[in-house]
Amino acid sequence: RLYPSQQVAARHAWLALQKVGELKQRNKKASRKRRGSSMSMEGNTAGQMISDIEVQLLSAIRTLTCHPGINPASAEGSVGRPYSDNLRKVYERFPADAEVAYFFAESLMVLNAWNLYEYPTGRPLSRDIEEIEVVLENALNLHPDHGGLSHLYVHLCEMSNHPEKALPACGALRTLFPDAGHLIHMPTHIDVLVGDYDSCIRYNYAAILADEKIMRISPDTA
Repeated sequence: RLYPSQQVAARHAWLALQKVGELKQRNKKASRKRRGSSMSMEGNTAGQMISDIEVQLLSAIRTLTCHPGINPASAEGSVGRPYSDNLRKVYERFPADAEVAYFFAESLMVLNAWNLYEYPTGRPLSRDIEEIEVVLENALNLHPDHGGLSHLYVHLCEMSNHPEKALPACGALRTLFPDAGHLIHMPTHIDVLVGDYDSCIRYNYAAILADEKIMRISPDTA
């Protein structure tokens, strides 16, 4: 079945790579102008209109979106796993970049959605689990306040035998994103597992208030 969102994603991923090609040509022209100028351009980065990280991420995303309407039964082998494999290469080049780490970890988690650990043994159900854990923990050591990384780490730990490992990530989600109801709610996934029922009530209530605020500001989001 071909969903409209898949068509939109495929089109915009293709357009993004077209734009990458245009910007590369502009960069080449700007570089030639600088070489031909008698003025010193040392340290000038104005001609660098797109970063290498952006190019690599856009190329990987194109891998994911290149077959809109693909049969879900064959999606992992055709687009899902190639997408994560491409992102692994980007991550190996830029392991300290928070967004790269987020994209890579998320790509692996989607391949194992709600199927990370066996219950109640806590046995990992996929070869990807250890890699996801290493990527997220290393990235959170560098970027402890990153909302996306914290969000994914909560989802990882809530299915494991050690949900309490996500409590530091919960701290960022509780306070740093006051208008994002879902992020405020996320720590309660861990609170309920460690028996902190007071926090379950407090932060779900705070999440409801945040959602109500957004719906007042932008009624269409309701």
